Amino acid sequence: MIKKIIRNKTILAALSIVAGIFLIIARRSALDMVVRILGYGLIAAAVGYLLSYFFGPHKDETQLGYAVISGIGGILVIALAGAIVNIFPVLIGLVLLINGLGNLTQSFSDPESGIAGKILPALVALAGLLVMIHPGAIVNSVVIVAGITLIVNGLSDLNMIRRFW
Repeated sequence: MIKKIIRNKTILAALSIVAGIFLIIARRSALDMVVRILGYGLIAAAVGYLLSYFFGPHKDETQLGYAVISGIGGILVIALAGAIVNIFPVLIGLVLLINGLGNLTQSFSDPESGIAGKILPALVALAGLLVMIHPGAIVNSVVIVAGITLIVNGLSDLNMIRRFW
C-alpha cells in the first residue's frame, strides 16, 4: 500500500516538473492549450446537460438552453483561442488604467491622501498602460511563474518521498 502511494506521488511529482518545464519553454502554446481545454470543457458540459435532459428523471427545458449556450461557447472558445489569449491582457491593462486614473483624480480632491495616495494610483495607471502596450509581457510572466511553481512543487514532492523512502 505504501509503495503504491509513493509510486503515485512520484509520478505526480514528475508530471508536475514536466508540466512546469513545458510552461516555461512553450508559453504561448501552453496558453492556447489551456484556452482550448476550457472550450472542450464547455462542450463536455453541453453534452452533460443534453444527457441529463434526455436520460435524467426531470425534463427541465433550461438544461437544453444551458446545453446550447455551453456548446456554442465551447466552439467559439476553441475557434478563437488565439484571440482570447491576446485580448485578456489588454482588458486587464484597460481596467488597471481606468482604475488608476480614477483613483489618481480622487486623490487630488482629497487633501489627506498624501504623496503615497498620489504615487500609487499613478503607478497602477502606468502599469495598466504598459500592459496594454505590451500585452504579451504579463502573459509570459504569469506563465513563467506558474511553470516555476510547478517545478518547485514537483521537486518538493520528490524530496518528501526521498525522506520517507
